[in-house]
Amino acid sequence: MSLDLSDIAGWFPWITNEKLSAHQLFHVELLRCNKKLNLVSPNTIQTLKETHFADCLGAVEFIKENEEIVDIGSGNGFPGIVLATILPASMLYLVEVDGRKAEFWRHIVFKMKLQNARVVNKRIQDAGLGEKQAAVSRAFSSLRDSIDLADKIFSPGFKYFHLKGDGWIDEVGQVGSPLEKKWKVGLSGSYALPLSKVSRHVVLAEKIK
Repeated sequence: MSLDLSDIAGWFPWITNEKLSAHQLFHVELLRCNKKLNLVSPNTIQTLKETHFADCLGAVEFIKENEEIVDIGSGNGFPGIVLATILPASMLYLVEVDGRKAEFWRHIVFKMKLQNARVVNKRIQDAGLGEKQAAVSRAFSSLRDSIDLADKIFSPGFKYFHLKGDGWIDEVGQVGSPLEKKWKVGLSGSYALPLSKVSRHVVLAEKIK
């Protein structure tokens, strides 16, 4: 099963042929290793380009200004690998506690020749990345639990981007005190998936200085 590059190119005309080829390689390796590692749900295989690739590509414009980005708990490489491919000026730290998935990431980073990606096979609490100033998560945990975890690790000024569905407003309301006194949480941007028109949102939680 190969990736039809014309779809991605049509959805995101700003992507170069080189980056499209890189995404094709990632797609092929993802499917090859999926049964063994359970990287993506079988239910999303047929819509992989939209459900995973387009979702991450749509979020790029709301994240791209950061020089260093910690991808927290992205077991299947989304959005970390996609961001590393599209944002060569940013350094991506791919944090994954599952050793098999971390090894898959290392394989992908090598195959794709990504010089701006580092795989960290540890819990985020033990990764030694507390000085970093930005992170991203997709399908990692609830907004409240993610912020609570980040609050124990990162310093004021830290920006944490979350890829969310339409339930993001409810999740923001559930952050509650005392976190809401230390974190500013709001919408960074929204976009629609190209075929299903499902709404997606990037929620930014910033630790108050």
